[in-house]
Amino acid sequence: MQTLRRTVGIPAGVAITVGAVLGTGVLVLPALTADQAGPGALVAWALMAGMSLVFALTFGRLAVAVPDAGGVAAYVRSAFGPGLGFAAGNLIIATVPLGGPVAAMIGAVYAVDLFGLPQALAPLIAFILLFASLALNYRGITLSARTQMVAIFSIGLIILVAVAAALPHVSLARLHPFLPRGWAPVGVDVVLLFWAFVGWEMTVHLVEEFTDPARDMVRVMVLSVLVVDLVYLALAWVTIGTGAYLGQGHTVALAVMMAIGLGHGAFYVAGALAILLSFATTHAYLTGFSRLVYAQARRGEMPAYLAALHPRHATPSWVLITLGVLFLLFLGAIALFRLSLATLILLPASVFVLLYALAMAAAVRLLARSWERVLALLGCLATLAAVPFTGPVLLYPLAVLALSLLLYRRLAAPTEKGDAYAPSTRPAP
Repeated sequence: MQTLRRTVGIPAGVAITVGAVLGTGVLVLPALTADQAGPGALVAWALMAGMSLVFALTFGRLAVAVPDAGGVAAYVRSAFGPGLGFAAGNLIIATVPLGGPVAAMIGAVYAVDLFGLPQALAPLIAFILLFASLALNYRGITLSARTQMVAIFSIGLIILVAVAAALPHVSLARLHPFLPRGWAPVGVDVVLLFWAFVGWEMTVHLVEEFTDPARDMVRVMVLSVLVVDLVYLALAWVTIGTGAYLGQGHTVALAVMMAIGLGHGAFYVAGALAILLSFATTHAYLTGFSRLVYAQARRGEMPAYLAALHPRHATPSWVLITLGVLFLLFLGAIALFRLSLATLILLPASVFVLLYALAMAAAVRLLARSWERVLALLGCLATLAAVPFTGPVLLYPLAVLALSLLLYRRLAAPTEKGDAYAPSTRPAP
C-alpha cells in the first residue's frame, strides 16, 4: 500500500507554515489597518499576534493527538462525529478554488499597480504563480519544501532590509493622536487582521509527512509564530511610524515605506516581494489543501480517483490536476467579470472564521491537558466574537455547512476506518 513519505523536518515545516500565514497580507494590511484606526492599529496587531500563538499551539497539539492528514476535518470528526467532520472538510474544500487564486491575484494586482502595467496582466501573472506551485507539488514534498525555504528566506531578507532602512525615519510624533476615531475602529481592525493570521491549519495536513511529528510539530508552530509575529509587528510599526500609509500612495504603502530608506529602486524590490509572497502563500495553500482532499478521498468522502498517489513521487497528483482546472476556471471568471479583491477575500475569510471556531471547539474536547483546553477555549471564544463582523458573506459558509450535513444524512455513511484507502481504478498520472 502506497503512503505519503515522511520527509518533512523542522526547517521545511517552518518554511511551509510561515508561507501559509505570512501571506500577501503584508502588502496591504499594515496600511489598511492604520488608515482605519490610525496609530491605534498597533493595538489590533498586538492582540492578533498574541492570538496567533493560541491558534498555532492548539493546532500543533491537535496534530499530535490526531495525526491525520485530514487536519481540521479529522479533529472535528473525532470530537463531534463523522457528520460534522464531513461538513468541516467540505467547508475547507469550499475555500480551495478561492484561497489560492485570490492570494495569487493580490500579489499580481499589487505588482501591476506598482509598475503601472495593464490590469489585464494580473490574471496571467496569477496563473503563472499557481502553475509553478502546482508543478512543484506534483514533483514531491521534498522539492516543494526546499523551494518554499528559498522563497521564505528571500522574503524575510527583503522585509528585514526594508524595516532596517526605514527604522531611522520613524517618529514618535506620528503616534499622536493615538486613537483619532476612538476604539471602535481598533475592533474592526482585529476582524480584518484575522485573515492575516490564519494558515496554521495548513501545516497539520502534512503531519503524515513529518519525520517525527510528536517531537517536531509544536516546535515548528512556535518557531513559526515567532517569525510571523516579528515580521508583522515590525512592518506595522515602521508603516505607522514613518507615515507611509498617509497620502495618495497608501495603496502601495509598503513600497513607499521601503523607498523612504532605500530610494526609488525599492519599488522594484517591492514588486519582487509581492511576487514572492504570492508564490509562498499559494504554494502553502496547495500543499495543505491537496493533502486534505487526498485524505477525504481515501476515506470515501470524495471521488475515489483523487486517492491515487503518483507511483514515483508519492504525491496526490490527480488532486493537483483537478485543482489546476478549478483555478484556471476561477481566474477566467475574475478576468471576465472583473471581480474585486475585496469581495473575493471576504468569502474565504468568512469560512475560516467558522472553521477556526469548530477546530478550537474540537480541541476543547480532544486535548488532555488543562492548559491546552484553556487555550483552545480562548481561541474558540475569540473566533466566535469575530463571527458577527463577517457580515452577509457568512451566508456562504453557513450554506455549505447546512448542505453538507443534509448530504451526509442522505448518503451512506463513509467508512470509519481512518487509515483505509478508497479504491482507485484510475492510475496516477
